[in-house]
Amino acid sequence: MRLSIVIPCYNERQTIEGVVARVRNAPLPSGWERELIIVDDGSNDGTRDLLAGISGRGEARVILHEQNKGKGGALKTGFQAAEGDYLLIQDADNEYHPEDYHVLIESVISNPEGSVFGSRTMGSNNVPVSMVYFYGGQMIGKIFNAVHGTSLTDITTCYKVFPRWVVPQLLRSRRDDFVFDAIDLTHALVQAGPIVEVPIRYTCRDASEGKKLKFSDGLKCFTALLKQAFSLDSLIQWLRFHQVGREVRAGAIVADIGCGLESAFLSRIRNKIAGGLAIDKRAIPSTRGTIQTIPVDFDHHDAERIFSELPTFDQAFMLAVLEHLHHPEAVVRAIFAHLPPGGSFVMTTPSRGSKPVLEFLAFKLHLIDAHEIEDHKHYFSKTELIDLMRRVGFTDITHRYFEFRMNHFVSVRKP
Repeated sequence: MRLSIVIPCYNERQTIEGVVARVRNAPLPSGWERELIIVDDGSNDGTRDLLAGISGRGEARVILHEQNKGKGGALKTGFQAAEGDYLLIQDADNEYHPEDYHVLIESVISNPEGSVFGSRTMGSNNVPVSMVYFYGGQMIGKIFNAVHGTSLTDITTCYKVFPRWVVPQLLRSRRDDFVFDAIDLTHALVQAGPIVEVPIRYTCRDASEGKKLKFSDGLKCFTALLKQAFSLDSLIQWLRFHQVGREVRAGAIVADIGCGLESAFLSRIRNKIAGGLAIDKRAIPSTRGTIQTIPVDFDHHDAERIFSELPTFDQAFMLAVLEHLHHPEAVVRAIFAHLPPGGSFVMTTPSRGSKPVLEFLAFKLHLIDAHEIEDHKHYFSKTELIDLMRRVGFTDITHRYFEFRMNHFVSVRKP
């Protein structure tokens, strides 16, 4: 296994060489190798001179930002460059101890489906220089737990280890500051799978030693959590899952076609089904327990051939995907051909009447993801959907509206 260690760096002339040496010498479990990626975020204190030497000696790969973007921006650059099976974040100061890597990786080995956080509060060694930093982080963590139903002890920790397949989802974040690391990254990992926390050592520094975290960063985190708590996108997704969840057959093999980067629906039903196929062209191939992620561009005239190469499944779900397809009928025909007799297909898609509402919410009020709405290629009527299912060969067609007639729900069966 390969571990990509991403080090965001900004004006860390006093510590960067020592940190790199400690990271290179940190013990890893047998069979693990490391990749070091340093992203300099526009340093102007002489750090870059030292990084040139580090790069020249082959101790790490160094990527330079000509202008400061923020910690989140540096992390995303590093994530894009990473080639390891798992990624680990390491700050460029001496607050964290690379000697704790083995504890983190051992937990990864026992929790391959999820992520591992190094918690500064689970041990007795976390003695903060500033109570503002410590208790501010604790408060943000408690709010995060209340919003997302988690019980994490330290969401603002630097030490987060996670599988590379999560990276495409992380890169969708528009934030480049500390909020990306604390809130967006943590939220994505919570959605991706179980998180295990292990105690780590921590030695806090203060502003005179180069501490860059500010009170305003805490306020930004709080604002971001409020937006997540009252996210219309999240509410719409929850209503969609609630609508189709009752159609899932216990013990079935379920394909979520166009699952998105998080495979959120399959994660929600994983304890009810025998196995799941998460199919999306943006996905990174992986296996998490009984859920297999398969990258497939199924929106193609030759969709039947593409689907014929996939593993078999008993049920297919396509949730808010049909409207994005160039060739919707070809994809539906391919699903029909691949399902066994008696297999079912369940889908949701926006109604014709939803178009002006969705565009207003996305482009005027900015309450839902504008990229998703821009990518809509079709809006269907009830008659069009039912006719499509009949042409393909499906029977037992059930149709109903939900969300104030904004969305169609369709359930069909292959005879």
